[in-house]
Amino acid sequence: MKKPLLIALSLLFSLISFSQKIIYVYPEQVAIGTNQNFNIYGHDTHFYSANTSTIIFTNNTDTIITSSAPSYYTDNISLQNQISFSEYGFYDIYLINNIDDTMKMEKAIYVGKTSIKLLAKPYDISNDQNTNVIITNITPLTGQPYINAILFNVNNDTIKSNSFVVDAENQLHLIFDTSNKHGMYNLLLETSMDSIIYKYNAFNIENSNYIKLDSFTPDTLIAWSTDPILTFYGHNTHFTQDTNSVIMTDFFYSRTSNITAINDSVLTCTINLPIFCKGDIPPPEQLMGFLYNSIDGVIGFSFYAHLFGGVNNIEQSNAVRVFPNPVTENKIIIQFDKTPNTSSILNIYSSEGKLIMTKELIKGSTTNLIDLPKLTKGVYFYSISGSMGGKFIVL
Repeated sequence: MKKPLLIALSLLFSLISFSQKIIYVYPEQVAIGTNQNFNIYGHDTHFYSANTSTIIFTNNTDTIITSSAPSYYTDNISLQNQISFSEYGFYDIYLINNIDDTMKMEKAIYVGKTSIKLLAKPYDISNDQNTNVIITNITPLTGQPYINAILFNVNNDTIKSNSFVVDAENQLHLIFDTSNKHGMYNLLLETSMDSIIYKYNAFNIENSNYIKLDSFTPDTLIAWSTDPILTFYGHNTHFTQDTNSVIMTDFFYSRTSNITAINDSVLTCTINLPIFCKGDIPPPEQLMGFLYNSIDGVIGFSFYAHLFGGVNNIEQSNAVRVFPNPVTENKIIIQFDKTPNTSSILNIYSSEGKLIMTKELIKGSTTNLIDLPKLTKGVYFYSISGSMGGKFIVL
């Protein structure tokens, strides 16, 4: 049964500006099953006034955790010992105030079986024979702990830790042989506490040619969509026509013994500023992607492909807004920034991927009021003609 909460909600993103957003959440990674403090930072005047009525944590299943009565400080909103998570994975954070804004941050935190802090900074690993990576704030590893740690890149070049040491302060020192290596590597750590810890774009090893792209759009792809257009913004002169590839890696569900590329799609790129790349990328479920080229394996970005996608941070050519979000009364409004010239089909799916409803949107209308079927509390995904997508919450 649906359990609606009588919360005064206003339109999502209808009056929001790019300055009205969450810019940082601390901690970014927490352990499962423990009460957790959070500090949430932004740079909007409404953000720091006592107007936030509800703070919601949600993942891509039907888990919704609601927190209220936060403490307000000069530089952040603080939640003290209020939040405990029972499911692993990434969580988005929604801040809903009683004025006119809903602010969100996708993948704001990662909930694992333990929490860690990576002391080594990006771009600071040399190609020496013994590189020491230090990890702190890890669950105490008593006795003779099992450690399986690996660095890997998009070309499936893996560097397995050849030894480790736990010091008196319970800091974990991982030793990697990074001789003759270069480029961006990711970290996967598995311990005897059954902790699987991921750190994306963790280290750049002796790669003076590495040039980071400024941004890309869309930052979330629609699963099973055909020929999505990816646009990369940057000043990378290493990219050449027909030599750039996107690799989709089964990252979330792989173990250290099975990190393989499951989809390698070549992009045809027009080399200018910005760099425009177009390729057919039909990702299944939740994967991680990297961009690299045939010259020196320059990695410019990473992105996530979700089942039916998520709200893009960078506006598309005809951006769509779905509000209110969260939903409380079985009605949503689909609003386009520009008048659509063609008919569009709206599909709504459950978090398990089941098609809930299909509706044709009004051609030539920027606003469509949609009557939803009776939905249980949870997370739902939508797609519009396979080219735009996102999710909304039902309370």
